Amino acid sequence: MLRSLADTPLFLGAAILTAFNDNALMTYLASLVPDLEPNLKLAVVQGAVTGGGLTIIANGPNPGATTCCRG
Repeated sequence: MLRSLADTPLFLGAAILTAFNDNALMTYLASLVPDLEPNLKLAVVQGAVTGGGLTIIANGPNPGATTCCRG
């Protein structure tokens, strides 16, 4: 399925999926696809990095920063 996608759809799919999946796992699994072109591997990595801030954990508040600096 990954080999049938072009760069842009693969990038967007990786960016969306990274909100629900682990970036490292997704990029590792894409690296295991036999004969996947380097530009498609790059699209997966770029999508994972771009979408990395979409996860709930990444966007969660930092309680240490909000409580320690009150004057």
